[in-house]
Amino acid sequence: MSLRLQTALALAAVLLVTLGVLFTVIRPMLEGTFARLETDEVRANVTRVENAIAADLTALESIADDWGSWNDTYQYIMGEMPSFYDDNMTPSALATLRLNVMILVGLDGEPVAVAAIDLETEEVVEAPEELLSAAFVSALFPELIAGEPTFRSGLLRLGDGLLLVAADAVLTSHDEGPSRGILLIGRLLDDSEVARLAEQTQLGVTVRDLEDPAIAPWVVGRLTDALEQPDNVVVHPTSGDSIAGHALLRDLRGQPVAVASIETTRDTYLAGQSAVRTLGGAAVGVLVTSSLLLLLLLDTRILRRLSTLAAGVRRIREQHAPSGRVTVAGRDEIGRLAAQTNEMLESLEQSRQDLEQKERKYRSLFEYSRDAIYITSPDGRFVDVNQALVDLLACPRDELMKIDATAFYVDPSARDDFRAAIDGPGYVIDYPVRLRRRDGVILDGLLTTVAQTDAAGNLTAYQGIIRDIT
Repeated sequence: MSLRLQTALALAAVLLVTLGVLFTVIRPMLEGTFARLETDEVRANVTRVENAIAADLTALESIADDWGSWNDTYQYIMGEMPSFYDDNMTPSALATLRLNVMILVGLDGEPVAVAAIDLETEEVVEAPEELLSAAFVSALFPELIAGEPTFRSGLLRLGDGLLLVAADAVLTSHDEGPSRGILLIGRLLDDSEVARLAEQTQLGVTVRDLEDPAIAPWVVGRLTDALEQPDNVVVHPTSGDSIAGHALLRDLRGQPVAVASIETTRDTYLAGQSAVRTLGGAAVGVLVTSSLLLLLLLDTRILRRLSTLAAGVRRIREQHAPSGRVTVAGRDEIGRLAAQTNEMLESLEQSRQDLEQKERKYRSLFEYSRDAIYITSPDGRFVDVNQALVDLLACPRDELMKIDATAFYVDPSARDDFRAAIDGPGYVIDYPVRLRRRDGVILDGLLTTVAQTDAAGNLTAYQGIIRDIT
């Protein structure tokens, strides 16, 4: 396995481990954080609904205080102003105050005056029977029945409906007593009132009975379990795109009567997931890019240079060309290794040149050499040849001088390989070629060629010898 491949595999393994940590540890942590933020947001919204109901009760307390601490009310309950009822406890007055019921009760619990309307139609309706019962009212407001100048407010379960109730002692306009009875007012927490709460809070509000099948039993259990510390608010996803929050509503006596719920889209969580995916994608991109840059740096500074050095040495060994050189620049360890390799090659080349010089003393002149000698231009046109080459290629000299050397290659692309081989060192020795003679005979040859250059270093010619080794 090559060093390049080993390095790439090592970086890939590190990258995979890092991505594994990112997606198995960091991503769940971030998603958990957004889930907690979502839960906190839903809890805060449920609290807003509870506060809106509490604000309605506070408003009812204010109305009860205004009407209960009024000389006209005080005188009427004492029988001194019979026109009070017709002048004040009218359907339009109740509609203006958004009250479904207003009752004046004596200290014996019995109703003195009763007014009740349907807020949707402003028509007169029957008051809830429970509020007309002296026993019920006395049990519900014992302090007020006892004449204490106080007030109470809260929720009441009446039949199938919920009533927001406020009660205050009937006193003079200066809050002086003694108390002469109770002013009891109420507003139904019906669908229209719940819709008003939803519009006010900009939330999808619902108020349901504890037994309503739309509320999971485990939610009610979590809100009401007396064996454990009950949750004030229960939050849970209802689907992948929505989440619900629930709060328990208690009546005047502290008993559970209903569950106020909201359901909203999971904008925070989904936005968090999108952010996590974006962050994860960015992290993956950064890691992959960093790994590629690191691999590129290693490849450029180390691996490629080592590969070039190894390829150069292998090429010189395969071509038996000690005149070749490895071209690896740099002043580091790899550069010094290349320089030492070239010094060794230079020593071998010098020895070879000395040997060739001795051999040339005993060789025939150019034209009479048994080896086929040629000179070609850079584009492959023959400039000069000896008789041995004419005989080798079986082609007349005058015709040969008009032909591109590539025409004699069995594989024309081999000419390009030859030029690539000689471009670096400037020569080749015993470079193998397969040639086709003019008469069609195929022969194997070895080229020993030198690239001739001018003073500017521009290639001017190739000078070489072809030896037939067929």
